[in-house]
Amino acid sequence: MKIGIEVEGRFTGLRTLFLDQREIVDVHKRLDRIATSHWVMIQQIYVTDLKNIIDIWDEKSILKELYDKGFLVTVERTSVMKEHPDYLHIILRIPSASVAFLSGTDQIKFDLVDHVLMATVESFALITDDEYENDVEVPL
Repeated sequence: MKIGIEVEGRFTGLRTLFLDQREIVDVHKRLDRIATSHWVMIQQIYVTDLKNIIDIWDEKSILKELYDKGFLVTVERTSVMKEHPDYLHIILRIPSASVAFLSGTDQIKFDLVDHVLMATVESFALITDDEYENDVEVPL
């Protein structure tokens, strides 16, 4: 679990508590202590769930409780099979080593049921590893 400033996506700049899906159970019990001990106002809870274990459709979930407490809740997953609740923000991770070999003007295409999404590589945000270096580890 880490506290830092979001550097990815539309919530760039927000003070964020970054969690692995295994840590989500304990976090809501300790959230006040974590924020107080690090003197920060957490704005976003970001949960990495790359094995898609968390039931994001459960209206009684810890994620919903965190949203009800006023946090933005983001879940990073590798799969979403149906529409998710409006209170969640999803980052869909699509691993592809091939992208590294594309030029800025090459395009990436996503096939959907009845249409496609396309964007040039240069229209994506590029985040480098050194942008994550200011996160602070938080003990459970």
